Amino acid sequence: MRLKRKLRAIALTAGAIGITAANAQDGALDTTFGNQGVAYMALDGVEGHQLAPQAVAVMPDRRIVLGGWRNRLVAGTPDPRMRAMVARLAPDGTPDATFGGNPKYPGLAVLPDLVVGAQMQLVEAMRVNADGSLFVAGSCFAFAPMHGFIAKLRVDGSLDPDFGDAGVVLYPRLQLHDLGVDSQGRIVAAGEQVGGTPQYRGAVVRVTPQGARDATFGTDGVATLVEPDVDRLGYFRALAILPDDRIVTGGTFQVPDPNFVDNYDLSIARWKTDGTPDPTFAGDGWRTFNVAGVSSAVDGIDRLLLAPHGKLVFAGHYEVGGKSGTNVVFGRLDDAGADDASFGDAATPGFRTIDPVPGSWNESASGLVRQSDGRLVASISYSVFDPARERMAAVRVTADGALDATFGSGGVFVRDLGHGGSYDDAMAVTLDGGRALLAGRSAQPPGEGMVDTAVLRLTSDLVFRDGVDE
Repeated sequence: MRLKRKLRAIALTAGAIGITAANAQDGALDTTFGNQGVAYMALDGVEGHQLAPQAVAVMPDRRIVLGGWRNRLVAGTPDPRMRAMVARLAPDGTPDATFGGNPKYPGLAVLPDLVVGAQMQLVEAMRVNADGSLFVAGSCFAFAPMHGFIAKLRVDGSLDPDFGDAGVVLYPRLQLHDLGVDSQGRIVAAGEQVGGTPQYRGAVVRVTPQGARDATFGTDGVATLVEPDVDRLGYFRALAILPDDRIVTGGTFQVPDPNFVDNYDLSIARWKTDGTPDPTFAGDGWRTFNVAGVSSAVDGIDRLLLAPHGKLVFAGHYEVGGKSGTNVVFGRLDDAGADDASFGDAATPGFRTIDPVPGSWNESASGLVRQSDGRLVASISYSVFDPARERMAAVRVTADGALDATFGSGGVFVRDLGHGGSYDDAMAVTLDGGRALLAGRSAQPPGEGMVDTAVLRLTSDLVFRDGVDE
């Protein structure tokens, strides 16, 4: 056994030396993946026109799984025809023909109508199980009553009939944005409940491994968070599950501020296993706050991860004075929910504010991963006006929250894929053996409205160390 481990370490070392020698700087395209670092999945204008991932994961055998939506355009109407989809790629970025069951579109599984009449049905979050099956969560809305959903897919991409109702659990008046699985195999999802007073309030749901609403959690498996006797809006975008199965959710909440007509703060809550707020966190289980030293009316947590010693790290957005839209912020909280002043910048203790693409607007973190050495990589979504051009983007900060100059250009990766259309957009990130794997959309040349899925793998000096740790 020791000899096998030693030989494996030698092989991994040799491979790592070759990779890092060829790519001294992290955050460049890994040309051993796809076509010079980029893999595409495209439709033909018949099955659909647009294929967009909003979640990405890597299986233990290094196959890549994507979750999102497929849209079909109909002449004469702007109405969407989006359907939830999951796709799978081989480790080298080619479509996996064993997934999806449609030889014309290898690797692609489009889910059947989950809510009849809903024109926007999309997967927003996903978890890969040890046996290769998948849990996905998302939302169905537009031209039909809104529903959130949790579904289980078998290894071939088909719905698992033994889970929920023919593979699906539906939640009326809910949207679901993030997903996790606890130590007992229960599926937890976070989002917002829509309707009533307030109109939007943060919500968490839990179902059993078999797909039944968990009656031991909240009310009929649903817990919501509102401030009593006030009509203020809120939602959760991010979720993490502690080893003891307590739940942490992050998002935004409306908080009155005399300096702003309308004000939204960062919002984070920790829940006990029964779906009630955990009073050992932030005094009563819930905290709303701003970036330290920054005056902003639009703040939100977009992604959330556990860190060592009970700490939490997040990536989100905050409004910038004199700028249209938001910039990106990283933050770290201690186990009690307070700002961790050992992270970030002295001017904003506990936080690192970044403008990754100067001149852009509405920058936000669409994904967040933590490397084995504690460095954080976020995929970035943004917009620009003149010229109207978006590119794939990512940011890396060190474990203590400094912009990591060894990644990309001064800590930022920005890439025009040169696909011919008006935009690329990074919508999710995961790790593949220590290397950041970005997934998003890339528009084809104008004219037909075609948008492809694009997956990029970036170089990293952690390929060797993460390989040994696995």
